[in-house]
Amino acid sequence: MPIIPLSKEEKELYAKLDFHFFLVTNFYEPLNTAQQNKDLVTKGYAETLVQINKGKKSNRYQYHLFLEGYIRKMHDGGLLPLHFNLSGQNNPTILNYEEYGRNWAYFDAWAKRERWINWKAKASKRIIEIGALIGYVLGAIQLYNFIAQY
Repeated sequence: MPIIPLSKEEKELYAKLDFHFFLVTNFYEPLNTAQQNKDLVTKGYAETLVQINKGKKSNRYQYHLFLEGYIRKMHDGGLLPLHFNLSGQNNPTILNYEEYGRNWAYFDAWAKRERWINWKAKASKRIIEIGALIGYVLGAIQLYNFIAQY
């Protein structure tokens, strides 16, 4: 079975997006979702979050890879593009409210870790750029001192 593609740009975009905001904006408000269905989504979210926190304790890195696989399936199945208005479909609906809450929990846990990874990459890149600039300045000062000696 082939690996489900998810580009770096798509991962960065998904990590920036807030699942709950789009849930309220695209599903709860336009569809006039009943309170008991909203409670089912929240229940699925809370139960899955407890499982995720238990699973992360054993091996954070492997658990993040597990979550990424789940995100890839949600991306390939069309749930994420539809949820975030990235697809051309206009009539969203939720068939299983509790499962949607689970998807929300998996997405939030993955996005939190992914944002941290992106921040670390940007910070290390910036530190390297600043270090290179300092190296150039110190090299120019050394060259000036060497030339000034003679």
